[in-house]
Amino acid sequence: MINRRLIIKYFAILAVLFMPKMAFAQGAVVSYAFGKGQNLNSNNLANFPSVAQLERLTHVIASDIGVEAVSNLYNGLWVRQLPNIWEGGISLQGVWNGTTKNLWLVELVKNAHAEGVKAIICVGGGGAHWVHATSSTNNNLNKFVADIVKFVTDHKFDGVDINWEHPETQTEWQQCFNLLNALKLALPCKRISIALQVKHPNTYPDALTPPNHRISRLIWEKVDAINLMTYDQGPDGPEGWQTHSDAGEAITHINNWAFWGNSNGFNNLDSRRKLFLGSAFYGCNYKRDKNGNYELNQYGHRILDTDNPVSYASGGSCENPGDNTTSVVSKVNYCYSNQQYGGFGGVFVWELGYDLPATNSNSLLNAIWQRNNLPYNNGYLDLEITTHPAASTIVVQGSISGSLLVVANKPCTEVIYQWYSNTINSNSGGTLIPGATNESFPIPANLTAGTYYYYCKLSGKNSVTSDVATVVVSLPPSISGSTLLCSGTNYNFSVANEPSGFYWGKSSSKITISNTTGNPITVSATGNGPGWVSINDSYGVEYARCNFWIGPPVPSLTYASLGFEYGILPMTLVIVHLNDIEDPIAPLQAVYKTDWSVTPSAAALFNPDIWGTGFKTVKLLMNAPDIYGELKAKSYNTCGNGTGYLYFVVTNQLSPSSAPPSNNQYKSYPNPVSNFLNIEIDATIAQGTTYDIRLYDKQGNLMRQKKTKGGTVQFNVANLPNGIYYLHIYDGVSETPEMRQIVVEH
Repeated sequence: MINRRLIIKYFAILAVLFMPKMAFAQGAVVSYAFGKGQNLNSNNLANFPSVAQLERLTHVIASDIGVEAVSNLYNGLWVRQLPNIWEGGISLQGVWNGTTKNLWLVELVKNAHAEGVKAIICVGGGGAHWVHATSSTNNNLNKFVADIVKFVTDHKFDGVDINWEHPETQTEWQQCFNLLNALKLALPCKRISIALQVKHPNTYPDALTPPNHRISRLIWEKVDAINLMTYDQGPDGPEGWQTHSDAGEAITHINNWAFWGNSNGFNNLDSRRKLFLGSAFYGCNYKRDKNGNYELNQYGHRILDTDNPVSYASGGSCENPGDNTTSVVSKVNYCYSNQQYGGFGGVFVWELGYDLPATNSNSLLNAIWQRNNLPYNNGYLDLEITTHPAASTIVVQGSISGSLLVVANKPCTEVIYQWYSNTINSNSGGTLIPGATNESFPIPANLTAGTYYYYCKLSGKNSVTSDVATVVVSLPPSISGSTLLCSGTNYNFSVANEPSGFYWGKSSSKITISNTTGNPITVSATGNGPGWVSINDSYGVEYARCNFWIGPPVPSLTYASLGFEYGILPMTLVIVHLNDIEDPIAPLQAVYKTDWSVTPSAAALFNPDIWGTGFKTVKLLMNAPDIYGELKAKSYNTCGNGTGYLYFVVTNQLSPSSAPPSNNQYKSYPNPVSNFLNIEIDATIAQGTTYDIRLYDKQGNLMRQKKTKGGTVQFNVANLPNGIYYLHIYDGVSETPEMRQIVVEH
């Protein structure tokens, strides 16, 4: 019988053997590589760093391109410099010419990238603080940064390491930060790091800009990595370490940064991952004078001879040894597994040239790699989702809007988005949505009532999937209630598909509702005319509205069309429309009957037909000139009745109008009127006659009335609503008044 457990174990071992090398890395392993000390030439460029060394790194920092005092990149000014191997066989000892590439750097970058390792260029070097400071003044900074950007771009580097060593004054520290800030702005997708000496972060000076901010805080915020140079110390050093790269003292120093960071806004893992613990692959003796006596500093302490290091590879003894296989493993262990702070970014090394070949069992880099053999990314942030789409979204069928949004940390790689829909609450097994390839996904407007599930897959340096976003589509809310309200009566209104958190609204103060959030509610109204109630969200956006009519109907008569009929008697046909057939309010008046009448009766005949529900044909007799009169419609609903009027005149020219022909014995002005309407009656013609002057609104309501024996009469119309009114002047003889249309306009 086949042993399934052994088979699984066998394939698991195969999977481990053939997985990419850095899939195991617990933290970043960063090392400087000083090419000048390797006796490189155009035939052996690939010897350093070796493939075996690159296999054990996540980042390699090529050291160094120097700095000249007037903001130029410079090769040859300092002991630490680039191998003098340039394109075209050029010997470039001095200011970089802005175009020529260094062949060692080109080879290093190519080999590093082939192994999945990030390649960084170090700018500066030990003792370079004064030229850094000069190059980073306001006058020189832009050119200095532009040169660095050009150098990085031409050589295809993945980042820049600033090795100032070390700013000494508050002004220099401000210039250092300004340089880092400018580099990050110019190279936002490159790794910007800085090497810092052993110094408690709280002892850094305050920045000049912005004030009251510690420089160490600003640097921590701006850079991607801080290489803590936890070496070049010793019993006589400034911190009193047992050895110049003592593991216990180094751990204390990185803890000082972590503890300080917890109190200064850097209390998360991403912030602590910026901290890197230093190791030295070399030892040092102490400086002696020509007589063999120790040189002492101002404090009476011996001075380390860091200019003549004793490499680990040489196996030579020295007075102040550097790291060994035990100490580097201790540092790695602490960086990746300490419980107090949850881990740091990793370790860094000065420098590969001091180590044994990486395949040697005693190699310090190999010891780090062996301990580092745990799952980790390559030292750069993985693609991570920082904001998942909203877990639940409620929309209304027919008025769907809004989008689902996923936000990623967007490391410096292209991010590909793809949204999926699903029939179950799961972020796998869904259906790809064509064209949904942005971080924002508009909720489809054509969804019907139901529950829908969506999620997004993001691909870049790695792949991640968002949480499920649930979209609930509800039926639109609606209001039911009476469309006719009589004054003094209560009516029930209710909401179907009630939205959460709604409140009731109303069209005017004439409407009373029992409460603003209930369902159902009681509604009552006073007055006469259209009205409505609505339901709204907390921002006043309306969900639904119910229109109704309040009180008796208000008939409105208008000419619909004109025509002519010739028979025994000539006639003008006037088709009259009751209310407006396109008016949505008119049907709400619930008219069940209309009585029609015309004055004078001899002036017109009714056709017995009623066209539709609101039309009437009026035949005006033409057997006498200047026939004018009044058409009246009295309409009824369950709340009462109301009357509407239409005034007409038919002349010999068969031209209907809304007012009788002008009579010179009567004058009315101004028209339109806003304050006082003047009516003049010629006193010479009146001859003692009493005139009855009336002003009606369109509904036939008497608004003003006065009697006079001639002269001028005034009606104050200042408080009348804008609209059309009708002036009637009765002379006491004729049954038919003189009628004129008056427009009130404020």
